[in-house]
Amino acid sequence: METNDSIYAFASGSTVNRKVLNIEEVNYFLHQFRITPNYKGYHYFIEAYALAAEDPWRLTLITKLIYPEIAKKYKTSNEAVERDLRNIKNYMWRINKRLMCEICQTAFTKCPPVSSLLAALISSPYVFPKGRNIGDES
Repeated sequence: METNDSIYAFASGSTVNRKVLNIEEVNYFLHQFRITPNYKGYHYFIEAYALAAEDPWRLTLITKLIYPEIAKKYKTSNEAVERDLRNIKNYMWRINKRLMCEICQTAFTKCPPVSSLLAALISSPYVFPKGRNIGDES
């Protein structure tokens, strides 16, 4: 999959596809929290997002439907994938809670589980601005 390809999720029971964030926008999202490709969870997060966007139902059984697929692709264990995604999510929460809530357009009161974060990001209509950081005040 090319990094500029858009990912489409099929809305269950609907005959219309809805566009969700493309991979470039997910990269941009992670960079807003200073999460770069040198974090193990970086690539796992992008892969988890792509799998969840392809079929949001996977989020209901994230440990059985998403983690094993990522683990197989990256030749690691399900536990390592879960740990690294959780570390990324916790780091994002520590860095900027307000920004996480703003982007996901959800008022998280505590650090959400990975599945909730992915679900909020998938359903978020947030438009990613070009040429500036999301958290910048203009």
